[in-house]
Amino acid sequence: MADETAEATAGKHERPDASEQPERTVVATSEPATTPAKPVKAVRRDKAEEVAARSADGSSGTTFRKVFVLAGSIPKGHPQHEANEVGVLQEALHRGLHPKGKVTLVKVEESEPDRRGRVNTTATYAVPVEPASTDTEAHTTVTPSSEVRSKSRGL
Repeated sequence: MADETAEATAGKHERPDASEQPERTVVATSEPATTPAKPVKAVRRDKAEEVAARSADGSSGTTFRKVFVLAGSIPKGHPQHEANEVGVLQEALHRGLHPKGKVTLVKVEESEPDRRGRVNTTATYAVPVEPASTDTEAHTTVTPSSEVRSKSRGL
């Protein structure tokens, strides 16, 4: 029985001879393969509209806002806020916005305790931004790494 199986599968894994394959014909034309696309007019928004379109948690003019929900009671001055400030800069950059100043803690709100007695803290941060598409002074962008360096030096 093993001999029959070996004979049946012996020819299945071999490559076909080149003479058995059909001949291919290639035709070259001078026509383009597709029709050219129609030019699209660029839609210009003002800076505030651009920031609003790129902000998930809202904006105010050219100020980007980011909301964090933290487990437990987190008072102002807690080290978690420094990490969140860096996160705000990262989020703005990922959304195509260049942070142009210091991140500020706008407000901190604690929720009512749930049935298990746990509270959450909602922290809202803001930073002035410039849309990357209109930023003519990109070298002045505040980056997360520059923020970490300045905090480690105590600036």
